[in-house]
Amino acid sequence: MAGVGGYVATTVGIPLLLVLGRPFAPRFATLAVPFLAVLLGLASRAVPGRWLLVLGGGYVTFAAVALFPYYQGFTRSDYGAAMGQLRSEVRPADVVILNGPWQDLLYRRYGDELPPGQIIASTVPLDPGEVIPRLQALAGAHPRLWVVDSATDEADPTGAVAGWLDVHAYPRPVLEFRKAVLRPYVTDSQPASSEARGADTIALGARLRTVELEEWAPRAGAEVRLRVTGDDLEPIGGRRLVARLVGANGVEVWHWDGPLARVDGRLSYRAAMVVPRNAEPGMYALQLVVYEGEDLGSGRRRVTRIADPVEVGQVRVTPR
Repeated sequence: MAGVGGYVATTVGIPLLLVLGRPFAPRFATLAVPFLAVLLGLASRAVPGRWLLVLGGGYVTFAAVALFPYYQGFTRSDYGAAMGQLRSEVRPADVVILNGPWQDLLYRRYGDELPPGQIIASTVPLDPGEVIPRLQALAGAHPRLWVVDSATDEADPTGAVAGWLDVHAYPRPVLEFRKAVLRPYVTDSQPASSEARGADTIALGARLRTVELEEWAPRAGAEVRLRVTGDDLEPIGGRRLVARLVGANGVEVWHWDGPLARVDGRLSYRAAMVVPRNAEPGMYALQLVVYEGEDLGSGRRRVTRIADPVEVGQVRVTPR
């Protein structure tokens, strides 16, 4: 009766959560497995030993044939690989942000020698009113942030974390894995002198006035903060800007697609320009491209209008 009760309670009771409007993961039904094992053990007592051996052998054979294709194509979760990549790039003063409490066990398991993970949300989906002040405090205290996104569609369906950081920090290229996405950002916590140059161009109702680069002669492998400011001539939504670094041979070595957002009444764009380690020393053109895009979800975007590329300066890359 204990076996029957436990099996029925889990296989029937847990799915009844749907009646309450609460989704559940099918893996929770595995709670019934121990009770099913008890029932099979009790039932085996009524089967003669010879037949029990035959049935057991048939079950093992069937399971081996049925499961072989599954295990042959099985790939272990690459959350550990994501943490390995993070471990190779993180610095002692950096902070690692986790987008939900379910990452705590995974991060503890695979996050050896990494900074303590900072869980910024107490609810799923997260509450921007709770998360944004936390992001502000972390961005003001650390030179770089690493957001480890996992199950983002459930945790942050509106993209509040990435949306705020893309506007108020300097995003670096995203590192994508199957089970996690690493979003690195550089912050203003350590101010540095930068040289502003005039852009003086109008594109799709936006006047781009200045381009500030932390260093116009970076070495190969350097990480340089880039900021573009301007004025909004037309109230157009969905405007974005692509900054790119192009060599003399016309080959692009870096680019970042980010929002051209209104901040304190002005247009602002930020990015961390990462010069490739293998970049050849020499002059590179810094180009800006303004476009309007329609968000299709899942990271996809359709371009509705695009302006011609504008060169705003020459970046001289020096040897490492």
